[in-house]
Amino acid sequence: MSQTLWSNVAALCYVHSMNIYAAGLSLIRSIQQYESPFLDTVMKGLSFLGSPVPYLVLVPLLFWCVDERRALRLALLLLFSAWLNSSLKMLFAQPRPYDLDPGVARAYEGGVSGRYGLPSGHAQTSLVLALGLASWKKKATVYVPALCVVFLISLSRLYLGVHFPTDILAGWFTGLLIFAADRLLFPLLAALLEAGGVRARLITLALLTFMMNSLHAWDPGPGGLLLGFGGGYVLMKSRFPFCAGLPVEQRAPGDSSGDAEIRRTPKRLRLALRYVFGMAGLCLLSIALKKLLPGEGSPYYALARFCRYGAAGFWVSAAAPAFFVRFSLARSG
Repeated sequence: MSQTLWSNVAALCYVHSMNIYAAGLSLIRSIQQYESPFLDTVMKGLSFLGSPVPYLVLVPLLFWCVDERRALRLALLLLFSAWLNSSLKMLFAQPRPYDLDPGVARAYEGGVSGRYGLPSGHAQTSLVLALGLASWKKKATVYVPALCVVFLISLSRLYLGVHFPTDILAGWFTGLLIFAADRLLFPLLAALLEAGGVRARLITLALLTFMMNSLHAWDPGPGGLLLGFGGGYVLMKSRFPFCAGLPVEQRAPGDSSGDAEIRRTPKRLRLALRYVFGMAGLCLLSIALKKLLPGEGSPYYALARFCRYGAAGFWVSAAAPAFFVRFSLARSG
């Protein structure tokens, strides 16, 4: 009796999922009616904005040249979002539109988690980034253009035939949950880690890395990045505190002209040199480690990937800031 019931439930779920897929394919075909070579280029460009490459370029820029504390928080948020998205894709194992209808394919996704589509990583992570950056200004008007960019990136994924509408909606929902959890829990967790000292922070990082790699065994990169970036930040703040901005310059006592204090604008040359030297070092480190460490097919590839990502994170949060402070491109703060 119970076996028959479960069979009926499974059959009903299958029928509903097929109906959802059919509706999604119909919407994708409707959008693709307007395709043209120019629109193909625009949509692929928008889709690229939601790929990992722009994040790898943006996060170091924010960390080295704008505000290292807020950049750390944003980087951890993006890292957790990417890890959770990949884990959910492997859990649900939902097909992509071109798996059911190759005729809608305008692009393809690779990688282990790239085989599956639910939830959309582009929709989820771009929403987390947009909300995170918009929250820095704390103005409602900033959210409108940020969310417009998220919508266009998500639309490009439908146009290219790599996601169903349900994938996009699931990505938005997951991104909102991540951002809400950050707003609610991060201040409390930060206060607890601050009170616990350096040892508590490093132990927490090690435990989180172990959890991420245990639940995400097919790709140890995110865990290595967390350990390298977070551990490097803890070391940097305790040994050679780096400040991305330049300090406030006080006016002389009794000077009544203007405000009581003025903020000195960070010198553009220093900021440019930080970013150029920092990214050059990151690229050289990544290329060297990829050449020296075992590649795909080796039984040690997972360990090598973990080390490469860890070294990259450590460079961004510790080694590069130490270089900036040593050569007067930044000040301790």
